[in-house]
Amino acid sequence: MSDLPSPQQPLPAFALAKIQPPRLRAGLIARPVLEQALGEALRHSRLTLLLAPAGYGKTAALTRQIRQLPEGCALAWVSVDEDDQLQRFLACLAAALEPYDLPWRVAPEALVILAEGGLRGVAGEIVNALAAAEVARGLIVIDDAHRLVDPKVFELLQLVIELLPAHWSLALASRVEPPLALARLRGLGELTEFRQYDLRFDESEVAALLASSAGPGPAMSSARALVERTGGWAAGLRLSLNARVGASPQGGARLTQRHLFDYLAAEVLADMPEDLREFLLRCSVLPELTAARCARVSGVADAQCLLEQVERRGLFVSMLDADEPTLRLHDLFRDFLEDRLQRDRPDELPALLVRAASAEPDVTRAVGYLMRAGAWPDAAQRLVHQGPQLLALGGGSLEQLLALLFAEAFERWPDMYLLRGIAAFIQFEFDTAVVAIERASAGFLRDARPLEASSAQAYACLAMQSTGRLHDAERELARLRELPLTDPARAFVGFGAAWAEYAHTRTENVAGAFASMLDALERAPVLQVWNLCFFQSFFTGLPGMAPLQQRFARGALSLAGDMPSHMRAGVRYTQAWSALDAGHLDQAVALTASGDDDCHWLGLPRSVVTESRMTHVLLDALRGDRAASRAAADACEADLRQGAMLSNRMTHEYEVLSTHARASWILQDDAVLRGLAEAMMGCANPHEWPAAALHR
Repeated sequence: MSDLPSPQQPLPAFALAKIQPPRLRAGLIARPVLEQALGEALRHSRLTLLLAPAGYGKTAALTRQIRQLPEGCALAWVSVDEDDQLQRFLACLAAALEPYDLPWRVAPEALVILAEGGLRGVAGEIVNALAAAEVARGLIVIDDAHRLVDPKVFELLQLVIELLPAHWSLALASRVEPPLALARLRGLGELTEFRQYDLRFDESEVAALLASSAGPGPAMSSARALVERTGGWAAGLRLSLNARVGASPQGGARLTQRHLFDYLAAEVLADMPEDLREFLLRCSVLPELTAARCARVSGVADAQCLLEQVERRGLFVSMLDADEPTLRLHDLFRDFLEDRLQRDRPDELPALLVRAASAEPDVTRAVGYLMRAGAWPDAAQRLVHQGPQLLALGGGSLEQLLALLFAEAFERWPDMYLLRGIAAFIQFEFDTAVVAIERASAGFLRDARPLEASSAQAYACLAMQSTGRLHDAERELARLRELPLTDPARAFVGFGAAWAEYAHTRTENVAGAFASMLDALERAPVLQVWNLCFFQSFFTGLPGMAPLQQRFARGALSLAGDMPSHMRAGVRYTQAWSALDAGHLDQAVALTASGDDDCHWLGLPRSVVTESRMTHVLLDALRGDRAASRAAADACEADLRQGAMLSNRMTHEYEVLSTHARASWILQDDAVLRGLAEAMMGCANPHEWPAAALHR
């Protein structure tokens, strides 16, 4: 019986299709690798997340897999709509669970009333009912979760996930990452993710798809070409297959870009009103379409009206979650429109690209527009002013843009050399960094920019230390201290000095140099400056460092906000080391998982990956996970030997080996310890830091 009265108002009505899995479409091909992995996840993971843009077959994969659930497995399916507020969502979930006669303590229709007193009580009632259900195994599927806009629904889902009984699992399919504590679930090994890369079709699957649509004997080269053209995107594959012509006179199947484009021209473009056709052609230079962007590029004042027509017609677009209505053209359709634009109006393209760049906040995209338009000076100037933002976000896209610039741009704008040098530093390519940053410093002096020259030279000292030039760096740092410096330059001098003291085993002096850096940083609260002082976990436990690292973390996290960066990842790893030092293992696990999230978001730059691996070597050892600790250590050592420059290996190999040795001591692995002791003696060389002697 219910402990609460039934609500006075009826629950919102909804179509039964919302709680019924879609029918299995005819013609679906077997995808054994994906199906096996997804089946394992649905049976054993607390949460399975399918996360990919529209058209990647998330629902189809789930639909096929649930047909293979073991007998007796309970399934509750909820397809989400945009108007599903908490009340409607609860009604759908309760209705989806109704066939299993859950022993509710509170009537399901009263959950909405219970929610008025807080969602924890609602979650408790749901979880208690699931736990007491007479089913061997249960699965709840939330499809199209990206449509949920009520934050209370996600708050409820988070509570349910945390309390979910062991014999129940939850699966979410979404186009955007849901606001759930995914990092914690990853750290606990209770989350399995299938993202765009996992869901895309591979060559063998596309070959099977071709065979099912055109009979036996598809050429593997056709499958390969189709994969390259569509990226394995399921919707693009369907569109391409629909565009295939029949058998050639020789009996082979042919699939060409021109045939696909001709199909789109005849079946889509020709059917549009002229004003919409012209609008889309001009706006095809934009990857995302908003009314403001489209009006600027196309010159059409009523762009919003035309965008609404695009959406209503279903013209190969996805609606994005954004602050303003935003459409994304599917890549194949956009490529077709751009091809048509270049063929029919080639003289218009450069001006359209310059207009697109004029108010584009994304630096990479804006510079890409300008380069495509041939506006090289404008592209270089944009990089000068906004390139540091790209460094904070990983640096990979910045390196790609710099590689496209003409050589004279580096001599004309020394800032380019500085950006190249710091991007190399982030990848631990220290020899490249020193050369590039010193060229930047020389260029600044030539252009009568002495303050910028000093700042660049201060950062060059950090790279010098990692190429075995410790004494050169110390002399240069001492010279720089006597100059009138900007606060960023003083911060870099302090950071370099802290590492110099560490390298020379003068550990009692590290805190003083670090405090000098921190004072300068706090006078220059600029993310791009703080972000270059991120690597400091090795200072954990040194005299006087704990309060300084806490102070740095407060300032850094305040500046970083929700944006991933080297600095934020570095802070998390440093905090994890501090937690380990204090014996707080669970806290260290959560902090490391958070740092790993940023590391992946940034594109796995070597500097942050090294922090991650070094942290995992010790953390996993303390958790008793011998295999994971050894894997992290092996990855660190392999990267140093195979991927790093010789100078980096010669100066820092002892750090990697000593960290591995500490983990092996924790795990009481005497055989590995003996091998590491020999390796540490064997890696001694004149370029390594004096601190190496202490580790031996």
